[in-house]
Parts: sequence; structure tokens; C-alpha cells
Amino acid sequence: DPDNNKLWRLEGHPIGSFYGYKAIGYFNTEEELANEPKRTGTEKLGDIKYADLNGDGKISDLDKKAYTDKYRDTPMGQFGITLTGAYQGFDIQALFQGNYGRSDVWLDDLNNTKIPDNRYAFQQFHWSDSWSLDNRGASLPRLLNGSGGNKNREESTYWAYNTNYFRLKNLQVGYTVPERYMQRIGFNRARIYLSGENLFTLTPWKGIDPEKPHGNDLYPLVKTYSIGLNIEF
Repeated sequence: DPDNNKLWRLEGHPIGSFYGYKAIGYFNTEEELANEPKRTGTEKLGDIKYADLNGDGKISDLDKKAYTDKYRDTPMGQFGITLTGAYQGFDIQALFQGNYGRSDVWLDDLNNTKIPDNRYAFQQFHWSDSWSLDNRGASLPRLLNGSGGNKNREESTYWAYNTNYFRLKNLQVGYTVPERYMQRIGFNRARIYLSGENLFTLTPWKGIDPEKPHGNDLYPLVKTYSIGLNIEF
């Protein structure tokens, strides 16, 4: 069903292929607004411009296409690497993980270019790098204000990012106290450690978490630190 983007199933294409408009920049001049194909006819300077793929002089659902290089369902591959080491009582363990080969559209409520409209938060670049007459090469379209639809939130290649990521999931550093000191206080073994979860993520994805499946999830990944002491009597 090509009109139901939640299904992402099209005959002749892999299940999960991205389906949407091809974005070709912004309407930067009045001449472009007057002469180039538009979707609603109410476009203004700074709105996203879509390609008229079927050449009928307007932008409609017939101009959407499937992109087999943008796979939205599950990643093509996942990996995990655990590194461990020890030296003179110190030990370290690090777990790295990631995936590759999945794309999605960044259109959650933390990236709404309309004010106000289910707007939960802004990042700095929403204000500083949205389209304006002085910033026509911005990374975001113009900010909208008022009632009516938001034509810039159509699913298109403009919002499609790959969700490849490389994450330090866990890092733990410990120190085992030498036995000669433990015997004096009646312990067999004592180890103190410092641990961190979700310490950093490298990804081109601009949303909350590249690991999460498609959806409007507004809860960020939590970074945590802990310190502990293991004692054996």
C-alpha cells in the first residue's frame, strides 16, 4: 500500500524500504515560487521543494518513490565488542555496540518546525540554522507560526538520515586491594569499581536515539554512573 507509509511495503521492493518525496532544496526566490511545481499552492520562501518525478507539473502522491538504499525496518547488521584488560590490581572492561544499514525520517515532536504545534523542545540549531533571507543555505526550513498544516513535515529524503551508530555502552574500571592488606582486616578480597552506562554515541542521526525503532519516542537514552565495592569474607 504505497499510501500508507507505516507499512513500507511495495511490490518489487524489500520490506521496509523508505517511501516518500525527493527533496531538492528550498524555495529560495519568488521566481521559483511562481514557476516551479508545488504541493499545496500555499508554499512560501523557505519551504522544502520536492521533485516532480512524473512530470505532470504538480507535486502529489504520484511523485513519491521507494528508495531501496534507505531501509527503515531493521538494521542490516549489528555488532558488539567487549575489551578487557588488567594490570597490577587494576582492571578495565568496555562494551562497544552498534548497527548499520538502516535509515529513518527525523520527524518526531522534538523536531517540529511549527510553533506552537506539539512542540516539546528546541535545540539551538532550530533557532540559529533555520531558513531565512539571510541564511538560505540553512540546515532546516523556515520556522512556521500559526494554524494550518505543516507542509515541511512530509516524509521525504530531506528528513531521511541513516541510523548507523557506534556506542560505548558500558565502561567499568576497578581496583582489587592486595591480599596482604585484606588479611589485616579479615577480608579475603575487596574490589572497588567505577562504572558508566551509555557514555557516548557516534551517529549521523539527529534524533533521540538511533537504536530505537521508528516512532515518536520522546525519552532520551539515560547516561548513568555508579560506584561500588565488592567484598568477600
